[in-house]
Amino acid sequence: MHIAIFTNCYLPLVNGVVGVVNLLRKGFLELGHEVSLFAPDFDAYVDEEAGIYRYPAVDLTKKIKYPVAIPFAPKIAKVLRELDFDIVHSHHPFVLGPSALKLARRRKKPIVYTFHTQYDQYSHYVPLPSGLVNWFSKNQVRRFAQAVDQITTPAESAGAVLSRYGVT
Repeated sequence: MHIAIFTNCYLPLVNGVVGVVNLLRKGFLELGHEVSLFAPDFDAYVDEEAGIYRYPAVDLTKKIKYPVAIPFAPKIAKVLRELDFDIVHSHHPFVLGPSALKLARRRKKPIVYTFHTQYDQYSHYVPLPSGLVNWFSKNQVRRFAQAVDQITTPAESAGAVLSRYGVT
């Protein structure tokens, strides 16, 4: 099976999402699956393993070093046209998440969404009123979750957050 994984953060960043994505990728490969991972570019970082494709990215924050992918990248669009996937797996409802959903729907492939993040805990990084950011993020998580075929969480606590957001 060929799995396309979309994530807004990956190595060399170190955080919980990166850890889960890396474990899943390695686990799928060990099981004999083909994995293509799509993530934002990060400075001059060079991936040592094949099958990792980097979107051009910009650092939109001044408080932290966190690249944000530019989802409309001709280089990546070409790669996506050339590869055939059996399933799409998104780890975010924002930025690359909608690209993953669009790819899955266009190709009539199932899409899995892993919900990791309580975005309201990070609203202070966005230069907008936190109430607006929190409202938008919860609604986007809910809409994205309703649009995908399957939802997973890396922990029961994340599942509880989804329940509070109205996702069943």
